[in-house]
Amino acid sequence: MEKPGPVLEGLTAAWYGFLAAGEMRFQRCACGRWRHAPRTTCPVCRGDLWSWELSARRGAVHSWTVTHQAIHPAWASETPYAVVIVAMEEPGVRLVAGWRGPVDVLRLELPVTVELETRDGGLVVPVACALQDIT
Repeated sequence: MEKPGPVLEGLTAAWYGFLAAGEMRFQRCACGRWRHAPRTTCPVCRGDLWSWELSARRGAVHSWTVTHQAIHPAWASETPYAVVIVAMEEPGVRLVAGWRGPVDVLRLELPVTVELETRDGGLVVPVACALQDIT
């Protein structure tokens, strides 16, 4: 069964297009603020001048949840699985990503790198991995 995915339109399509090309980019406003999820205007200065800037793809765990009962049948065979919110190195950017690693190592401020993973069907999604091997 295919996993449901995002609706690839507008700025969402552009963001996933960068992921498919092997790049992670976030918007950066002319006022200097980084932002994600993509949107047409800055929530701080209300400006509409921005560019897509390359991410360092590093950050730290801000929060997480472990799912033990899949909300969609396509994920049932993968439970339990974790989804993390990563506070990226780019100030103000928080990214929701899948977790690749044992869930028992998750902790606040755990340094992570964000890798790109291709799902069945070709959709490329971000996944967080511990920056260092944790033993």
